[in-house]
Amino acid sequence: MIIEDLLHSVVPYVAAVLNSVGLLIIIYASIKALGLFIKNQFDYGDVAVGLELAKGMALSLNFLLAGEIIHTIIIDDLIGYVIVAGIALLRVGLHFVINLEIKHSSQP
Repeated sequence: MIIEDLLHSVVPYVAAVLNSVGLLIIIYASIKALGLFIKNQFDYGDVAVGLELAKGMALSLNFLLAGEIIHTIIIDDLIGYVIVAGIALLRVGLHFVINLEIKHSSQP
């Protein structure tokens, strides 16, 4: 019971830190992409801006997914597992779509 109580008290903080890191990566990548967009004089055809943002989003999704996986340790009911599984599936799907976009955009 001591380990279970410890997990219930520590896991939310670990998941929150991972989610916060993912959020910070999204903010940083967004600012960097915006700076590149402004530097290129608002050129909508520039692929580098979208590629930079997609790379940041892909990395942040890894941290967000890790936070969801860590969160599954303390879930006690089936509905909680279904919700977390749905969120994880959406994030994995987004990750694959973003990586596909990165591969497609980086090829000449």
